[in-house]
Amino acid sequence: MISVGTSEKVLEKLAKEIGEKVADEFMKSILSKLTGEIIGLRRGVDALKNSMDKTWASIDKLTEKITELTEVQKRTEEQLNNLARRVSELAEAQRRTEERLNELERRTEERFEELARRVSELAEAQRRTEERLNELAKAQAETEKRLNQLSRIVSSLVGEMGRIRGELVESRVAFGSNILLNETRF
Repeated sequence: MISVGTSEKVLEKLAKEIGEKVADEFMKSILSKLTGEIIGLRRGVDALKNSMDKTWASIDKLTEKITELTEVQKRTEEQLNNLARRVSELAEAQRRTEERLNELERRTEERFEELARRVSELAEAQRRTEERLNELAKAQAETEKRLNQLSRIVSSLVGEMGRIRGELVESRVAFGSNILLNETRF
């Protein structure tokens, strides 16, 4: 048989061996878990690093885009400044055009007024001319009337003169025959 002292020693030894085995198993379990955690942490760090690399790449791309946008904005501002200058020039040209149009309108109105005045004067002169023509037509009618009377008088005088001439010729012929008869009678 085994003595109690020996059994205690064996039990102690066995407990020590079990404790060591449990401690070993516990340590192995903890190391396994810690290794898993470290591997997971390493994967997480790698994933975080990859994510950070992607983030920095995106930030670099954004920086490039911001630089491009800054250049585009600068060109846009230059174009807007040029456009504003051209709009100002166009506004000035429009102002000058309106001044010219106003001057042309003023001159055109003056010319139309002058033309209207001259047309009125011409109409008045035409009216006076028509009055004079009417007076001349009346005078012409009167002249024609008198000319017709004169023509009748002249025709009548010509007829009378022809008759008188005929009588005068007859008288002369008669007188001449009387003279001739008287001369031949001697």
